[in-house]
Amino acid sequence: MAALDFPSSPSNGDTYSANGLTYTYNSSSTKWLRTSPSVGAQGATGPTGAQGATGPTGAQGATAAQGAQGATGPTGAQGATGATGSQGATGSGGATGAQGATGSGGATGAQGATGSGGSTGAQGATGSTGAQGAAGSATLSNNANNRVITGGSGTNLNGEANLTFDGSTLAINSTTSFGLPKGTTGQRPSASSVEGHLRYNTDNNLVYYSDGSNWQQLSPALPTLSSISGSIIVNSASNLTLAGTNFGTANLEVRFVQSSDSINETVSVTPTSETAATVAVPSSVYSNVSNGNAVTISVKNDSGGISNTVNTTAISPPTGGTITTSGSFRIHSFTSSGTFTVPSGSTLSNVEYLVVAGGGGGGGSQQGHQGGGGGAGGLRTSVVGATSGRGSSAESRITMAAASYTITVGGGGGGAGAGGGQGGNCSNSSIIG
Repeated sequence: MAALDFPSSPSNGDTYSANGLTYTYNSSSTKWLRTSPSVGAQGATGPTGAQGATGPTGAQGATAAQGAQGATGPTGAQGATGATGSQGATGSGGATGAQGATGSGGATGAQGATGSGGSTGAQGATGSTGAQGAAGSATLSNNANNRVITGGSGTNLNGEANLTFDGSTLAINSTTSFGLPKGTTGQRPSASSVEGHLRYNTDNNLVYYSDGSNWQQLSPALPTLSSISGSIIVNSASNLTLAGTNFGTANLEVRFVQSSDSINETVSVTPTSETAATVAVPSSVYSNVSNGNAVTISVKNDSGGISNTVNTTAISPPTGGTITTSGSFRIHSFTSSGTFTVPSGSTLSNVEYLVVAGGGGGGGSQQGHQGGGGGAGGLRTSVVGATSGRGSSAESRITMAAASYTITVGGGGGGAGAGGGQGGNCSNSSIIG
């Protein structure tokens, strides 16, 4: 494109054509304005297309021509030379010539045309839509306000009538039971990490809760019943000695149950210690129990804990001799020979005995002198803590199975008559025939 060379000193309304364009001079703005072809009104802005590739940079517009140099003003006239003589005063300098007018500025070169925009790249193809996933399905039964939903078989769901949650309270309306986490003492978590939690300890079968510092026992200490010494004797009072744990210090309830004899009796005793107690068999038990029937015994401590059960078989009392009692002992005394019978179905253990032989006869008198007294009979015993014959320790207690035992009480020896002589020996005594 050729450079534009607008006329100098134009008048308002002057026109100038170049490169197919027509310009008109406007003296008010002192600018040449393009008047042909006319510029159309601005069209509405179209939607922004995708960014096309950047077009090449348009060519640099031509540089406008330099304006002409203004003419130089005329040089002022030379002042006259003074006469030669004495040095005359220096003549005043000539006046400076007027500044020549500045030439008009050259017209501004036309703006180079904007390079055409690069064409918009083609739109990438849209990926295909993935296949629609299969629609889920489930069947919900028995739903109502606040019911907790649980999963059933397959796609079945169920609103639990006995398990509800209203946002603050979880309610379990059941007549069965509620399971707690359980494990040994070594398996429980640190109390500080589970404040307010409950768990069941399988080491001692107790329920505990965490107070944030320690695991505290929540359920009562359960007593255990490990053994029962003594017998329940039909139609005869007796005492039982109980051994176990967690009996407490007062109000230990001992329960006797024998269903076929309609026995269900509870008595309260004061334990000897946490591990021992003695209870007298109630008359409602020994007066109604049948020989050979097992009576079930359990205990309940003052914390409400109930023990396991231990069975004790009722026995008929042995017979024979004169019968007395001392504490829990039943004593059969024989002052003459007889039979000691242990009933069928019974076995007596730890039987203590005391056997005293008859004394020897006294010697006869002679020549006015009195005869000597007879010697005392010997003894044997298994009574715990007693001294047996000849100063020995007590012998072992014995066990007596169901049978009839002959008891022999030996008679004392006969004394010698007048005229002197040795008294007779006694007869032997025995408890097993």
